[in-house]
Amino acid sequence: MPQIQLPVFPASCTAITDELAFEPRLHRFTLVFDREGYSPALFARLKTQRIAILTYHKHPGEDWQETEFTPHQVTLQNGDTVTLPLAERGTQLGNGLWVREIRRLDEKGHQTSILSTDFRAADFDGSGYDTFL
Repeated sequence: MPQIQLPVFPASCTAITDELAFEPRLHRFTLVFDREGYSPALFARLKTQRIAILTYHKHPGEDWQETEFTPHQVTLQNGDTVTLPLAERGTQLGNGLWVREIRRLDEKGHQTSILSTDFRAADFDGSGYDTFL
């Protein structure tokens, strides 16, 4: 498996450093990638660097009950707004890391599972989620 070199952030970034010290769930930025990058160990390392992840869940397990899904308005990157049935839970990965798991239910009953360590985003607009939904 290729090694990923994590960035080193200079101490001179005091405004960011102060905000990060004050808000434990704040991240520097979000890394978005396909399920080929799925690695709970990598997710944990990135979290220690305050880098959020957004990716497909490679091993989502059993389907969730359809009653958990509610309609959400999502603005796509092209500006279009769509209504999608979405559900969310906290999920603990095998290494003990807690992540957000968001699922979309399509018209055929298939569930697409997305993982994120961004616990601050209140909705699914403008956070890269629409890439996966």
